[in-house]
Amino acid sequence: VSAIGFWRPQEKMFVDVRVFDPNCQTYKERDPNTIYSHHEVQKKNEYNDRVLNVEHGTLTPLVFSTTGGWGKEATRFHKHLARLIAEKRNEEYHTVMSFIRKRLRFTLLRTVLESLRGSRGIRRAFIKRAWKISDTDINMIDNKDSDIMVYNDF
Repeated sequence: VSAIGFWRPQEKMFVDVRVFDPNCQTYKERDPNTIYSHHEVQKKNEYNDRVLNVEHGTLTPLVFSTTGGWGKEATRFHKHLARLIAEKRNEEYHTVMSFIRKRLRFTLLRTVLESLRGSRGIRRAFIKRAWKISDTDINMIDNKDSDIMVYNDF
């Protein structure tokens, strides 16, 4: 994603987003702040040279975790965005920041849910699938003889 005039007038800015799971085995023994920093440095090492020399702009890596955390660059970016919006719309900073955080959290939640259950695809009302809740792989119900059925319209 790119924008002009975000950090400075007439300067092109590029944003690269990464979402990671801090609960995976790779990050079990690491401090969350170092994980965010690692991902930000990795993105800058990967793209910063091209952005500076070819595109003549700046790179801002936005790193988020699936648990709702933000990296330092993402925090700085969103604070600046909230300030710009508050000035433009004549609103209070804290109201705008609250709105941005809520929108971002719902967007991340929607992304995580879609990655877990897949995209919706084409909905077809004439196809019905039925399965027992106990047959699912969630380990929530131990009773294999449950008569509870779930119907899902596609």
